[in-house]
Amino acid sequence: MEEKKSFFNKIKEKLSVKKLLAVVLVLAVIGFGVSRFLPRPGGTRPTFQTNGTRTTTLTRQVLNDSVTVTGTVESTQTVNVTSTVTGYTVKEIMVQAGDYVQEGDVIATLDTTDLLENITKVKEKLVSNQETAQLNYNQAETDMNNAYDACIAQETVLNSATQVRDTAYRNFEIAKTAVALQQSEYDAAAAAAQSANNTNNQYIAVMNDKKVAMDTAASAMATAQAALAAAQADYDTAMAENSEDTESLKAMLDSAQAEYAGAETAYNTAKNEYQSAADTVTATQADYDNAKAAVDAALNALNDAKVQANYNSLENEYNTAEKNQTVSQNNSGQSAENIYKCKNKF
Repeated sequence: MEEKKSFFNKIKEKLSVKKLLAVVLVLAVIGFGVSRFLPRPGGTRPTFQTNGTRTTTLTRQVLNDSVTVTGTVESTQTVNVTSTVTGYTVKEIMVQAGDYVQEGDVIATLDTTDLLENITKVKEKLVSNQETAQLNYNQAETDMNNAYDACIAQETVLNSATQVRDTAYRNFEIAKTAVALQQSEYDAAAAAAQSANNTNNQYIAVMNDKKVAMDTAASAMATAQAALAAAQADYDTAMAENSEDTESLKAMLDSAQAEYAGAETAYNTAKNEYQSAADTVTATQADYDNAKAAVDAALNALNDAKVQANYNSLENEYNTAEKNQTVSQNNSGQSAENIYKCKNKF
């Protein structure tokens, strides 16, 4: 706006100065002519002399003489009027030389055809860019909403699977508590049966050792008995024949009798030890049988408790829910922490 005012002020200044100089010049010429014919103050009227004597009496009258002056009147100041816009020619000049102009008057117009075409193209491109930007924004917003919906869907699936798993776990824990007492009794009975079985096996091993010792003693006693019978027969024969070997045979008979008596004592001892071991085995076997029966009873009670608590079914449900929860988490590719981060992006 300031540049426009300056432009018009310069035009106005240039035109006004030219006209002012023209008026001043005309008045100066007229004044010069008048001064030649008017008397000076306190003096006489001027006279014009030639080679001859010629006088003229001046009287007050209208001066009709004029002076014709030709030439070019130029102002002492010139102003170049230019536009701040370059590259455009003047299309039309709206004033003529000597015209007066005021601030705000249009002096000239430029040919802005190319400018208007460029402005139109820029506007069209701007509209196109705005439409493209709006489409991109709409698509980005849609993608963001879809991503958020997917995040929420993943969270919903994972939360549902987790809730099912937690419910199954609680039910399974209740069932485990219900059968825990029976399980404890069964475990104690099984441990007692195992201990009784171990004891029984130990005494069976002792009994078997005693059986071997008894059989060995019985064999030794049988051998001693055979030797005693042979010595007795030899001695009896010698006594009947009044043999000289009677004394030596008597000594052999006494030795055979002593060996037999020792073998018989050893056999009886081994037999008693075997019998004692066998009796112990019988007792430990009975203890084991009783413990085994207690285990069977405890197992039956445990199974009954599991049936009543629906233990196996709840265990299967929990295992299935745990597996499904893991699968849901793997399929979504999101842990609870990652889903939280996903939601916070929005």
